[in-house]
Amino acid sequence: MKRQKRIWMGGLAGLVLSPLALAATVHEYRSPGSYSFTVPSGVTSIQVEVAGAGGGAGVGQTVPDGLGYPTWMMGIRTGGSGGAGGRVQATLAVQPGDIITMVVADSGKGGTYHPFYEPLPGAGAGGSGSGSGGTTANARGPDENNGREFTGGGGGGASALSVVGTVIRVGGGGGGGGFFSTQGTNSSAESGASGGSSTVSTQDCQTPANGSDGTWSAWALESQGFFGLGSGGGGGGGYQGQAGQGGVTPGLSRDSFFQVEFAPTGGGGGGTCHWVGAGGRTLSSITADGAGGAGGIADAAPLTPIELPQLAEAPAAINGAAGWIVLTVPDPKPPVDPQPIAPTPVPTLGEWGLVALSSLLAMFGLARSRRRSS
Repeated sequence: MKRQKRIWMGGLAGLVLSPLALAATVHEYRSPGSYSFTVPSGVTSIQVEVAGAGGGAGVGQTVPDGLGYPTWMMGIRTGGSGGAGGRVQATLAVQPGDIITMVVADSGKGGTYHPFYEPLPGAGAGGSGSGSGGTTANARGPDENNGREFTGGGGGGASALSVVGTVIRVGGGGGGGGFFSTQGTNSSAESGASGGSSTVSTQDCQTPANGSDGTWSAWALESQGFFGLGSGGGGGGGYQGQAGQGGVTPGLSRDSFFQVEFAPTGGGGGGTCHWVGAGGRTLSSITADGAGGAGGIADAAPLTPIELPQLAEAPAAINGAAGWIVLTVPDPKPPVDPQPIAPTPVPTLGEWGLVALSSLLAMFGLARSRRRSS
């Protein structure tokens, strides 16, 4: 979806603007997808803002009393939050007729949790983009109907803008880790990293790269047919050589009560870059930060019993926010028409001026006649 609005450059609404203030049209692209914009006649410079998408949060859990779990399993375990996407602002030199192509990235999706014997859903998906975010591992037990899944969030996609040999690519945030624990402690998984908050000038910027997937680990109690699973967050999309790495699940610990606790790590953020090739349109006043699409905020929703007290589920974790691209295009100055030169008026005499002139001429003629007769 594209939105458009008019603004004044160099002036504020409600104030008297100087004659030098220029009007501009703002073109906003805030829905994931591909777009193009043709530079209108008379425009030679455009302000651009490109933002990557945020990563999804990893799923967590709160185990309250009354579900039939042992007391030592009670507690709050929070998944990791997703990382925010990067953002770049710059002034782009253009020529009338240039076609600017754009890709607005989608967000990483929140992780999921499902209990025993329930169909296991896909893990938190990575966001699409010009460099897509990594997904989280679809961790499963020994068979399709024996498993438990605590997945991390998917990585956010990278947004990109290109025109005549020039490209800007802004990385997506990493997904948060998904958490699993049977310990009675309150703890959390690691959050995903933000997309690149600084930009690098490199030829590799021309090639998008997908973030890598998160990995999972498992702990098994074969005698009870039990599998507890958790996965790291997916990496954010970026450019060649600088895509986000997927999160991992560290080693497990177990005691005589078969308690286990581990906190998967979040995904890495995608890199941010720009490149001006030979004959490309120049960039100036380039700034970069981590203020792109927000990452999903992790929580620890209470488990809800389903069918039996021992079977419970938690809602999916929160998605990240999509990226965006904004073009601020100054209105072309209207041509200045040459003003015609007005003819210089010829001085004229009024009625009394003519009478006076006639009298003077008559007196002058009478005087000459007298001189001749004498």
